[in-house]
Amino acid sequence: MSSRLDFRNETFQPYTKALGELTLAWNDFNMILSHVFWAVSKIPNGMVPFAMWNSLTSDRAQREMLGAVIKIKAIGHNIPGNIRCELEWVLSKANSLEDLRNDALHSPLLDTEGDVSPCHQLGHKRASKLANKDLLKEFRWFYDSIIILRNYVIVILDALIQPNKTLPERPSLPNRGAPSEPQPRPQA
Repeated sequence: MSSRLDFRNETFQPYTKALGELTLAWNDFNMILSHVFWAVSKIPNGMVPFAMWNSLTSDRAQREMLGAVIKIKAIGHNIPGNIRCELEWVLSKANSLEDLRNDALHSPLLDTEGDVSPCHQLGHKRASKLANKDLLKEFRWFYDSIIILRNYVIVILDALIQPNKTLPERPSLPNRGAPSEPQPRPQA
């Protein structure tokens, strides 16, 4: 029964640390995206795009709003094709990672004789997706993936602000056991 669980005990410490790290990384990634939204919206007063961004209470809705602005092709709103393509790739990857983040943060965890596992036995949908997985490995993989995306978005933001900068090769996200393969960048 969960009312007897002490999430501060030694057994849970690696999990609470990993969950905290992935949460902070996700939040930082989204904060960097808010700066990209400002840059692509081309609104001089940053308070306006940040107010728009922060008026939405869903990370997904914020990313969808950014995606909509990225797709605009109009006079005075020239986002270079390569940057547009890379931002769309980042948003697509973030959308696919979001589900694991939600599974991690919204799954109840149990301590059964010193082993932490998701409480999926009663049909919890998110916990069921984590059943029989190495939770710490999953959480680390998510953290590593989102940090790579965050760092790439920072590079893209620099290229938006300083048009003479060139983008490096698109990063590869960590694989779960398979060797990494470089990600070719589509021609814009």
